[in-house]
Amino acid sequence: MKWKMLLLAVYLFKETCASEEAQVDCGEFFSCSERMYQRSGVSSGVPAVFVQEGEIAALRCPLNSPALVWRKNSSLGLQELIEEVGRPQVKQKDWLFMMKVLKNDSGMYTCMEKNGVKHASINLTVYSECYMNDNLYDKYSHEKKSYVIENNFLNGPSSLCQLTTSWFKVSENCNEIYLLSNNIIHFEMVSKRDEGVYRSKHICKYKGLSYYTSETSYLSVQGFRDPLQPKIIKPQSNEIISVDLGQKVEIMCLAVLDHNSETDFVELHWINGSSNIPKDANTTVYYNSTIQKQRDQESDHMIAWLIVKNVSKDHFDAAFTCKLESAFLELINVSITLKQKVASKSVLTVSLAIVAVSAFMAVVVIIVYYKLRIDIVLFFRDIQRNQYRPTDGKQYDAYISYYQTCSEEALTKDERELLLNVLESEYGYQLCVYDRDMLPGEAAVEAVLEHVKQSRRLLLIPRAERPQAEDQYGLLGGLHAALVDRHTRLILIRTTPRADLDSLPESLRLLARSGGAVTWKGNRSAPLSSEFWKHMLYHMPARRRQQNELVLL
Repeated sequence: MKWKMLLLAVYLFKETCASEEAQVDCGEFFSCSERMYQRSGVSSGVPAVFVQEGEIAALRCPLNSPALVWRKNSSLGLQELIEEVGRPQVKQKDWLFMMKVLKNDSGMYTCMEKNGVKHASINLTVYSECYMNDNLYDKYSHEKKSYVIENNFLNGPSSLCQLTTSWFKVSENCNEIYLLSNNIIHFEMVSKRDEGVYRSKHICKYKGLSYYTSETSYLSVQGFRDPLQPKIIKPQSNEIISVDLGQKVEIMCLAVLDHNSETDFVELHWINGSSNIPKDANTTVYYNSTIQKQRDQESDHMIAWLIVKNVSKDHFDAAFTCKLESAFLELINVSITLKQKVASKSVLTVSLAIVAVSAFMAVVVIIVYYKLRIDIVLFFRDIQRNQYRPTDGKQYDAYISYYQTCSEEALTKDERELLLNVLESEYGYQLCVYDRDMLPGEAAVEAVLEHVKQSRRLLLIPRAERPQAEDQYGLLGGLHAALVDRHTRLILIRTTPRADLDSLPESLRLLARSGGAVTWKGNRSAPLSSEFWKHMLYHMPARRRQQNELVLL
């Protein structure tokens, strides 16, 4: 808008120069006004100057004359300029400098030769607002671009004094934020936050006092991005696609275009060799294409489907090419080749191998677990001994009972004492022994059965002596609890191998075959590191850690 107004001003001035009554030397005016210190704006063909209140008003006379007289137009005619204290007026060649102008300084000013032959007028407007749109220079830049803001006019006061320039950014509430002291502002990469009003202030030192003039610009930042280059992203160049003979196949060609591209003039299609593939769906080989607008994105997708209704051997020798072309784009094409699928023996072999390895590993795991199950169970029991708290309400870990067998298969008295001592002293089990833990005067049958019920295990030990009546009660009660009520589990100590159990009572033979039996092998079983004690701990309840045991952290 401003440049149109400036052209109008020039046109009106030329018309004035062309008239016979013109009093202005137009040639001289245009020679000195290429970058006048007069801002945009026209009032009846008279140059207009806009100045913020408190600044320096620099008026330049278009007359090329060494001696000029300045007057201000008023209702009484042309009045001489009156200089006030603190607001000097300086006349320098064709310039008039008015320091610290006020609102009432606005008006029409006339410059004339002393002989009064030639004269010209300039309209001065003094405003108090933050800035005026008529006095605002528009600047435009794109994001992510380098840009420089500089002054748009020759600084008239530079002939009067040395100028120092500072730049400010003006906020919405008219506050000025200092940026730097320089003749220009250079943005290495403009962003949207750089948009706004910028003001350059030129400080003039004159006779020891500071005065200033300013120029205000508005920087408008427009979004910018590099245009998306068209490309085919699917299929890949020289891709080999495996298909089944005699089957229908559909192959997608996907192209990406810039959202602003003229898609009406872009074509994505398929060719076979040098021949175009038709769109006719009645043919054996054809294609169809679509355009998909991507919401909230800067791209469009063009898709062309190559459709082969019945794949034959002839199609394996052909080269199919997807082409993206238009009058405005560089030709892009991607070729593919069809290949017949072959049943892969290696896949079958690998599958069988995986199954075989999996089966083998399962067998190995089962065997290892069977061989090491006792060690595994004891290991986890040992690390959880601090947390183990029995909740079954029973008082004893095992009730000790005896069964009669021949002397060769029985434990000696010392072996029986060793067995009980190790279970109690070394492993901390709470055992119930009849002749030691029964209170005198208790009814034998009821007491034995109650103690068996309060025990987690019934430990049956072979001896050559005939069982006492109390032992017989414990044996019968424990067998009943284990085999019928399932309240107590039985542990059978034996010296006979598993295959030779005919000498045992039928109920004990059943128990031995069920797995709750531990074999005593004489002196070889006495050490705590023997297999006998490992099996005993496995069949006995989980142990609680004793207070005198050392806990390793």
